[in-house]
Formats: sequence, C-alpha cells, structure tokens
Amino acid sequence: MWKKPIDGKSGSDKDIDDVDCSLINNNFYSIYYPISEDFLSQKRRWKFLEWFPRCYHPCTINSLYSRLLSIPPISNSLLPEDDSPSLKSNTSRDSLDNATGCAILLEDLPEHVHIEILKYVHPNERFKSISLVSRYWYNLVNRGIFWHEIRIHLLTSQYSMDSLRTFLYKASLYLSKFKARTHIKKICITATSTKPFDDRILMDLFPPVMQHVTVLDIGFYAFLSVILVEFFLKCFPNLEELNVEGTKAVENVAYSAFLRKGFPKLKKIFISYCAPFSLEDYRQFCGVKRPIEVLSVDGNAFLGNCAATYLATSSFVSTLTRLYLDGEGLDDFGFRTLTACKNLNLLSISFCENLTDVSLSCLKDLTNLEHLHLRKGREFTSEGLLELFKHSNENTGFFGRLRFLNLGECPAVDDDVIDKITESCPKLQSLNLAWDWAITDAGFTAIVERLNELRFLDVMGMNSITSSSLLYVPDLYLSKLRFLCIVQCPQFDEVSLEMLQLRKKDLIIANYHCYYNTVTISGNDVSFGERCDSRYTYAITDLLQPHQGFCCMSTLR
Repeated sequence: MWKKPIDGKSGSDKDIDDVDCSLINNNFYSIYYPISEDFLSQKRRWKFLEWFPRCYHPCTINSLYSRLLSIPPISNSLLPEDDSPSLKSNTSRDSLDNATGCAILLEDLPEHVHIEILKYVHPNERFKSISLVSRYWYNLVNRGIFWHEIRIHLLTSQYSMDSLRTFLYKASLYLSKFKARTHIKKICITATSTKPFDDRILMDLFPPVMQHVTVLDIGFYAFLSVILVEFFLKCFPNLEELNVEGTKAVENVAYSAFLRKGFPKLKKIFISYCAPFSLEDYRQFCGVKRPIEVLSVDGNAFLGNCAATYLATSSFVSTLTRLYLDGEGLDDFGFRTLTACKNLNLLSISFCENLTDVSLSCLKDLTNLEHLHLRKGREFTSEGLLELFKHSNENTGFFGRLRFLNLGECPAVDDDVIDKITESCPKLQSLNLAWDWAITDAGFTAIVERLNELRFLDVMGMNSITSSSLLYVPDLYLSKLRFLCIVQCPQFDEVSLEMLQLRKKDLIIANYHCYYNTVTISGNDVSFGERCDSRYTYAITDLLQPHQGFCCMSTLR
C-alpha cells in the first residue's frame, strides 16, 4: 500500500472547483484524490439501498457489509434511570440560569428541530452514542420515531437478546399507542454463529404482528426452517420486498412454505443461490397471483429454460419490470418466451453461452428496456449484434431508452458493433465490454467521443486499446465519467493515466494490476500512487454502490 509522506507543506485548492468536495480532504498538509482521508476515516455503515445486483453476485446487506462477530463493549456512560418521555433533566438549566441569569440550551429547541438533526445520524450512532448525550435525547431516540430501518445481529448472548426483545416490543407498543406516522419498515437479520440458531428464541424477539414492515432481508441466513418461515408469514403480512439470497434451508420444503402462499403484496423477491431451492418451488411460485415487479433467480442454474417459460404463463408476467436470470441451460427457445414480459425495463442474464442471434432478434420486442446485461454471449455474431443495434435509435423507439449495457465476454463485439452502439445509444451512462478482445483503438475512440453521458466504463482485459483516446478527457469528452476499469489492459501507459488523474481528480481508476490510482497534492508537489487495501476498496464500493449503473461493472476485489 502506497502512502504519501507528510512534508509540512500546505495544500492548494485552486484546481478543484469542479470536483465533488465531499471527496476532498484539504487539510494543512496534503490533498488526496480521488478519495479523501476524511471519507476513508468514516466507518462504513450498513444502509438499505435499492437492490441492483451485479451479474452472478448477491446484493443483500449481509454480503455488502460485515457482520457483528462479537458483543460490542458496553459504554461506561450512565443511562437515564427513567425513560419516560415526559421527563427532562433540569440540572444543567438550573446551574446555568444561576450563573448567567438566562441561558439557551439544546433542550430549548423545538422538538421538530431535534428530530431533523437526528435524522442525519446513522441508527448505530443514534442508539449507542447520541442517546447518552442527555436524558432528553435518550427519550427522543428511544421513542421509536427514528426506527424506520433496523439490522438485527443474532448473538448467543442472553443479555443482547433480552435487550433486543425489549426494544422491538417497546417500539411497536409506542408506535401503536401514539398512532405514529413513522414505523419500523425495513428489517435485516444476520446470524454470526455457524451453529443453528434456536427458532424459538428468534421468533420470541418480535411482536406477533408488525404490519408496517415492508422489507425483509435475511440473506445468507443458514438455518431457514418451515416453522420460521410460517412465523414470518404471520408477523409481516404486508411484506413487499424479500431478500433470501444465499440462504440455506434445514428442511426441503422451507422455500415452498412461502413461495406457494403468503405475502400477497410481494413486489420484489431475490432468491438467488438458495439451497435446497428446487424447480418445483419455482413452478409453484410462478403459479401464485402476486404483483411481482422484480425477480432475481440468478445463481440457480438448474432452472434452465423453465426460468423463462414458467414466467410467460405466470400471473405477474405483465407487472414484471426487472428480471435477473442465471442463464445456464437457457437456449433460444426459452429466451423467446421472455418476450411475453412486455414491461421489462431491466433484463440481466449472467451466462448467455447457449444463446444465438435468434435470441438477439427477439430483443426488439422489449421496447421498454433501459438496462441490459447479456454476459458471456459466445455464440452471438457480429452480424447479429449489428442487426440488433441497427434498429436502435430514438426515432423507432427500440432501445431508445437504453442507458445501462453489459456485453462483457461477448467475443463478437468488435469496432463495427461499437460504432453502431455509440451511434444508436448515445445516452448510455454505464458500459461494460470486459474481455471483448476484438475492440481496438478505433472502437475505444468512438466510445470516448460519442458517449458524453457515460459515468461508468469497464474495458477490463481488452489488450488492443491504448490510452491515446483519453487525451482530451475530461476537457472535451467524458466529462461525467466517474469510474474507469482498465484491469489487465496492457497497452495503457502509466504517465497518461497519471495525467488523466490530474485532469479529472474525482475519477476512480482501477489500473492494470487491479489497484486504484491515487494522487496527492502538497503545495506545489504532486505524488502518484496506488492502493488496494480493504479500507480503500470498501470506501469506493460504499461511494459508488448507490448509483444506478455501477451494477454493470465487473466485481473487482
């Protein structure tokens, strides 16, 4: 890991007016790009985001953020003895009033001002730190009005489980009693132990019914049982979004327990990499009437053509807008049935190895597509791709809305295909062409000069392109580019990349060795380096993950 030594010189910010200041650390000594030391020093806190998984990768919170492996130390700060919302501590007011005659304290601010302040604090800090500042803030935090989203770590500590149970019941009781407008709406559950967690203990944590919960994430929970699934069906009757990616069921019928019944309002479901999830489970799921809008069964290669054919006859074929398939075993016959999903605006297929140009010709029927992943299309031909994008323009409406495209590992993508893509889809914001070796500098130049809206660009493994096309970035081209992946691109020279980093300081570049380029400015001195440590990698993911289009990029470290 490279680190710039402190040289005692003050930094200059005269060249960074157009750079996102949240990423810049202009301290007395040095300024770091593209990620500041201030941003790096922040703890990477879990957050609920719209689920946009990358090809063959999960998107559950439990895969993006670390799990709690031990019981955190208990603070030495004293908690208020009485948690009644009506009580306030006046000790500080009395002492200050005696000293100054009149004093304005934090508690004098209207309650809605306190609430607005606390909204900007992560739930972890609100509960562990903010609640200890004063009795007033303790009461405010524990009233439950901030608990829209919670993440539950299942630990073996009886003390922790008792505290969690008290909190959940108290929050539910308070919100019901006072008819609050805010409720617990999103819950993530993670287990840290490799041993089965007692279902009875887990179920005992929750009130019998939490009707306002609409999102449940239990990704990578390894002890899913029928009795637990049945409890979730009763406890969360109004659930709209469910993520069970990577879960392991201890009973063969655990998945069918919720796929064939319950959750009538379910709109989004992610059941990727589940075991023992079966073809019969999937068939039953497609036979139940629900308003499904988003479905991910990526990682379940055994579905084959049935992944598509069962959808074509499902009750939610007209409501489905986003679909993620594994693709292994899917051929042209199966792909053709996907055209029944007329309202798809996102289609992602991780493995297109059995698809041919026949499947490409079917895409013209999906006129609402904004987001398309066709990875590993090794049977596609240049002629088929040219025919597809030849009709793609704003006038005909076909692919006129396309903004995000992943054609990684499709050998037929060459300069002619790129010429047609950049001509027909000029508003692309994210483009992945990883390992498309047929593209040369001619195609790369067309990308740079025509796709002015591009934010994310992945050209990993392309051995015939050079950095010469980037000479006028961002002055003339790609002014909005935020992420550039050139891993395993041997023709890019280091000096050109350093100059590019200086011209566009907020650009995140993953270089040949899969390290991230860095630049440090200390007064008149400029130093270049690279980083690949986990702290830097997590910070980049945390920064870019919320942006639509980042899911098109290759997964690096």
